[in-house]
Amino acid sequence: MSNQLRIRQSEVYRLEQINQSVIESMRTGVIVLTDNNQARLMNQSASKFLHSAETEPLPKPLLDAAMSWKEGPLGKQTTINTGKNELIATFSPLKNDSNDADDTLIFLEDSTELQRQAQQLKLASLGRLSASIAHEIRNPLGAISHAAQLLQESTDLDKGDRRLCEIVQDHSVRLNAVIENVLQMSRRKAPEKMPINLDGWLREFVLDFSLCGENPTIELFFDTPSTTINADPFHLNQVLSNLCQNGLRYSKKKTGEAKVLIRVGKDPEDHFAYLEIIDFGDGVSLENIDNLFEPFYTTEAKGTGLGLYLSRELCAANEAQLTYETASEGGGSFRVSFLS
Repeated sequence: MSNQLRIRQSEVYRLEQINQSVIESMRTGVIVLTDNNQARLMNQSASKFLHSAETEPLPKPLLDAAMSWKEGPLGKQTTINTGKNELIATFSPLKNDSNDADDTLIFLEDSTELQRQAQQLKLASLGRLSASIAHEIRNPLGAISHAAQLLQESTDLDKGDRRLCEIVQDHSVRLNAVIENVLQMSRRKAPEKMPINLDGWLREFVLDFSLCGENPTIELFFDTPSTTINADPFHLNQVLSNLCQNGLRYSKKKTGEAKVLIRVGKDPEDHFAYLEIIDFGDGVSLENIDNLFEPFYTTEAKGTGLGLYLSRELCAANEAQLTYETASEGGGSFRVSFLS
């Protein structure tokens, strides 16, 4: 073998190593799928998205999407739900020089992450705008609220006028809550994560939360005792406070009793810890589920539509996922799954 040929082989080998390193470090998931639906190559991001190793079978939704793409005439990109997360899959044929069947190149991106980034850009702009005009809004808003309070104290008001004053007060409080929530989004700090033993932490949370409410009933169930997670305790308190307040309100509206269940467990497949907050209300209607975590979307007359959005964002910042499903008890069930 000539020296020039050895140098050439060395360069090819080096380029192959560089390509492999680049593929492994990509944030986009990369899979090379053989004609018999086996993963010839899968980088770390793809393994993380799919919660599986290269030697394990690929999720059925992904294989079904690949089969549909091969049969055509679908587009090159589709959205799939693996049961763990929602992914955007892009397919491309990978031609072989041999007579073997062509492989399929699949790129995977986290749909939730892309949506979150888009929302962050929008809300960052909104936050800066709100911060600049908050002072101008609050001054007249405070004057309106104070004037309504003084007017309510008048003995000359009839029942109708008194009701109008109450409406002014209610909407002043709601508008101020919108301003506070938007400012909270723009000022949110990075999480300060630490180990939290849910057994003791939740008991203390329930005790403190119950002191602030109207004798709520919050029951704790520990399917797996001594469960420890890594999260920011202040963020976790915000999320659970919001979810419990919502659950207690919906339970009381339907049953007359402000009651929720908090269940702690671990997923039997990936062994990640989770929290479930279950209420006894009517649950979320099918037409509203898709918009449940959208900012400023609410079905409540006095709601701001930011509570669930903020809760989901705080969960994501702590490497957790907030999802909703109808509970077996008939009400709503919000699950916080800790993915680390």
